[in-house]
Amino acid sequence: REATELATAVLDGAIRHIGSRIDLSGAGIKPQDVARTLTAVGIAGIAQGKLGPGPALEAVASFVDLKSPFTLGHSREVAALSERAAGALGFEPEAVTDLRRAALLHDLGRVAVSNGIWEKGAALSTTEWERVRLHAYQSERILARSRVLEPLARTAGMHHERQDGSGYHRGASGAQVP
Repeated sequence: REATELATAVLDGAIRHIGSRIDLSGAGIKPQDVARTLTAVGIAGIAQGKLGPGPALEAVASFVDLKSPFTLGHSREVAALSERAAGALGFEPEAVTDLRRAALLHDLGRVAVSNGIWEKGAALSTTEWERVRLHAYQSERILARSRVLEPLARTAGMHHERQDGSGYHRGASGAQVP
């Protein structure tokens, strides 16, 4: 049940926040296909008693990574790296799980940016670069719209921030960066 709620919350938040701007056309995917597939994965997994929140969010992350061929597997790798780092730093088990979940969903906002921008073979214009920079903000906004996923929103939205303040979208620095 929790897995289905998490997957549904992600999709609902994404669709409410960016609606018709979801553009997975470069991967040949329609938003309704994502919803149908996640529902099928959720129902099959629950029926087998095997699906927890990790696999549901991994499915969402995999769909986001299909946005561009060069990002295939990216979210899972970021999640695995984050999980290992948090464990090595002695984070509490619940914090490790939350960080892993936020890492899986950190690029959810990429669906709000046109494939033409992601796959452009030349320098981006100022407007295009701003849209790319806002994908972290879009991730945060999508997650914040869900009661279930809101606790992950800030962490996911800060994935391009840097300790020296040179990151984006906030330009946060030092202790402001989790």
